Parts: sequence; C-alpha cells; structure tokens
Amino acid sequence: MQSFKRILVVIEHDKVNKSNFAVQRGVELAKKDNASLTLMTVIPHPKKLVADLAGVISEEELIDKFKNMRESELSALADTFRDEIAVQTVTSVGREFIETIRQVVLGDHDLLIKMARVEETGFDSSDFHLMRKCPQPVWLVKSRKTKPKKLLAAIDLSLEKEQEGKQLNARIMDLSLSLASAYSADIEILSCWSIYGESSLRSGGFFRFSDEQMNDLINKEEQANLQKQNDFIARYTDTNIIGHVRKGDPTIVIPEFVNSNEVDILVMGTVARTGIPGLLIGNTSETILNKMSTSVLTLKPVDFQSIVT
Repeated sequence: MQSFKRILVVIEHDKVNKSNFAVQRGVELAKKDNASLTLMTVIPHPKKLVADLAGVISEEELIDKFKNMRESELSALADTFRDEIAVQTVTSVGREFIETIRQVVLGDHDLLIKMARVEETGFDSSDFHLMRKCPQPVWLVKSRKTKPKKLLAAIDLSLEKEQEGKQLNARIMDLSLSLASAYSADIEILSCWSIYGESSLRSGGFFRFSDEQMNDLINKEEQANLQKQNDFIARYTDTNIIGHVRKGDPTIVIPEFVNSNEVDILVMGTVARTGIPGLLIGNTSETILNKMSTSVLTLKPVDFQSIVT
C-alpha cells in the first residue's frame, strides 16, 4: 500500500481558503501519512493589465504586487495547519499546468491534488493537460461530500500479459487501497472485456459463427475474465474488494457504472506506450473522462517522462 511523502495542492487564486476541497483532502492525507504538504497558487501573467497600466507601474512591480498578495493569502492559510503538519507555500507566475508540473518535478512531489474546474461532466483543457503531462498521480476533486465513501479502480486485465501493464495495474490498486484506508471507504474494481471482431463473426460476408457458437464463445470469454479478476483480487489479502466484470466498450461501460453507482473517486491509468494493447490511452481515456461527473485520480507508468521542463 502506497503512502505519500510530499503532497502538492494547487489552489486557484480565488479559492485560497479552508473550504477548498482539494486543501481538505491534502491535509487529511498529510496527517495520515505524516507527509509534507505544499500549497501552491499560479498567477496568470497579467499581460492586458500590464498594457493598460503602462507608464504607471512597471511589469515587474505589478507582478511583485500580485505575488506578495497571493503569498500572504497562502501563508495565512498554511498557518492554520502548521501545528498539525509540515506545510510550505509556493507562488508562481505563468500557465497553470506548466508551472504546476515544474513544481511537481522540482519538489519531488508524489501526489498532485487540485479542484477540478467547474464542469457538469468532464474536465477543462487545463485539467486535461495535467492528466496528460504530469509524471505523478493527479487527483482532480469534484465531489462535494465531506469525505469519499466509495472508490472504483479501473483495471484492464489484458495488461497483465505485459510487465509494464502489470506494474500500472498494481500502482492503481496501491493508490486505491491507500485512499480507501485513509477514508475508511469501500473499494471496488471494474474490468471490461470484449470479443475482437464480434460483429464480423456474427454477420461476416465470407464466414460467420452460429448463434450457438457465439454464445459459447461469449460465455467462455466471460468466465475467463471473471477468473482473471478473481486471481487479481486474490493478491490483495486482508482486503474487502468487490469486483465487477462487464462486457462492452470501456468508453461506455466505465462512465455508466461510475455515474449510476455513487462512485466518489475513479482511479485509472491514462497513458502508456502503444506496445501495450488495450490500455486506456489518448482518445479512449479522454472520452471516458469527459463523461465523468465525479472526482478522478489518474496515473501513468512509473517511467513516464513529462514533456514539460
């Protein structure tokens, strides 16, 4: 089970307060794991304001005033937690996702938490940049519940054939178990499966399977995936994990399951090399995430290298 050591919470400049759910989650985990907590805010470069105030105040002076104001707000917020955890603050100027990822790398953080931008479903472009490019797990908080009560880990059983895929599935479970333990939450896993070329096998122009053959094939594949998932769950002793195996396209099955089963956090992988078949990657993962009305925690293979420097 993974424990966190250096947690980074990114706070939008107008949400620097204790009621920020990302701050609450960060403080809770820092207490549980005896981790350090860094509170960060990123100030967009005030280009228009600099132009409007040309001749009145220099660009450097204006940026310094914004930074001092935000640093004061962050410091006041951090002071409310200093007796309980080790906490520090960082203020930066620039594009939020770029400055955030730089801080993740420079500060050697092992978890990034941030309130998701306000969207009924899905996530905005800046949040997607973080999920695509941040080398460490990204927890985008949407839920307004006091604490999460149910976590769902999306486990692609086909990845168990490859070492990198097995490692990613293991990391997904480690993070899920860690969060479930922190919040005394229930943990469930969902795995999807399908039969390659099913429609062609049913109605191909040159050959086709009979209904009896297709039903037999489907039943065998379903039982095989149930067994794979049972074997996977069996690795995690002394846990109470509920498994679900569903036939169908993950871009349809996963959002439907999440949105109809009161899931508070979806934990899933987002990126891998194309040599691993079936991994949620690119458009597939983004299609799923764009249908989410809940919080998500996304992660990548351990050797992922961010393009942000």
